[in-house]
Amino acid sequence: MVVLCRQCSQMHEGQQLVGVGSTDLKFRLAAFSRYFGSRPIAAITVEELDNWLRALPDSPKSRANFRANISVLFGYAMRRRMIDTNPILHTGRPTLPGNPPEIFSVDELRALLEAAAAQAPDVLPVLAIGAFAGLRDAEIKRLDWSEVDLARGFIEVKAAKQKARGVELFPYKPISLRGYLRRR
Repeated sequence: MVVLCRQCSQMHEGQQLVGVGSTDLKFRLAAFSRYFGSRPIAAITVEELDNWLRALPDSPKSRANFRANISVLFGYAMRRRMIDTNPILHTGRPTLPGNPPEIFSVDELRALLEAAAAQAPDVLPVLAIGAFAGLRDAEIKRLDWSEVDLARGFIEVKAAKQKARGVELFPYKPISLRGYLRRR
C-alpha cells in the first residue's frame, strides 16, 4: 500500500523536477495531497477525483491544469506498477471557453494605462510590459528588473521562467514602453 503523500515525494525525487513546469506541478500536487494525502493511491476513485476537480473554485483552465498535473502522478504510479490504470483519464474534462484574446484599441489601452498610473502605479509596469512587449502574465510575474534593458530596448526572459524553455529576448518599442517603466 503506497500512501499518496509518499508517492508525491518519491516522484519529485525520482524525476528531479526543475523549472517553471515543475513549480506548477509541485503546487498542484501539494493541493491534491492536502485533500487525499493520507489515502493509498490505489484507493482513490474516479468519482472522488471528478468531485474534487469540479469543486475547485478555480477557472476551467486551472481545473484542466490540475487534471493534467495529477495525471502525471497517476502515470508515474502506473509505471511503478502501483496501480493498473490512470483514474484521471476517466474523469470529466473541464469545458474551456473558446474566447479569442481581447485586443485593446489605442484609446482603451491609453485609458487603462492612465488609470493605472493614477490609481495603482505599482501595476503600471506590469500592464505596460504585457501591452508593448508581449510577455505572458506568468513570465511578467517571474521577471526580475535586471532582465529589463531600457537602454537597448529588450527584455530577457530566461529559460526557467517561460514555457518554451529557451532564452528569449523580447524587443519592444523603446518610446512606447520606456516611459512607463521609468515611473516605477
